[in-house]
Amino acid sequence: MRPDGTVTVEPLLNYETPGLGDWYLIPRQTRQEYTIAPLIYPIAGVDTMMASFVVPVVVNDTFYGIAGVDAPITFVQSIVDDVNLYNNQAEAVLLTDTGTLIAVHQSPEFTNQPAENCSQISQSYKRALRTAKLSSA
Repeated sequence: MRPDGTVTVEPLLNYETPGLGDWYLIPRQTRQEYTIAPLIYPIAGVDTMMASFVVPVVVNDTFYGIAGVDAPITFVQSIVDDVNLYNNQAEAVLLTDTGTLIAVHQSPEFTNQPAENCSQISQSYKRALRTAKLSSA
């Protein structure tokens, strides 16, 4: 969407190219949701940091494509900042499956950093992240 509120349509490029097309190829291959760490996309001529959230469209085990949204990181951060868990006794964190932080409650400076670098994340959770990374390797 442009700053003036109009919707724009841009052609999808490189979706069959590994690396560049992972937003399409990984959900197609895994048949699972996929979250992409914030990247800078040119939107209406303005570089905008956005996180992508993609799900495969599968019916009767046939892959038909993907559905997804690219959300400006400022929008994602505002949602995480508004989360109130246990009367603000807990912190909300949104991260990718590889442990890259997308948003940390009241700490936008941690965007795109490894979760291990974030002081708000407990040591037990950091150990669980390392274990998950080792088991998926």
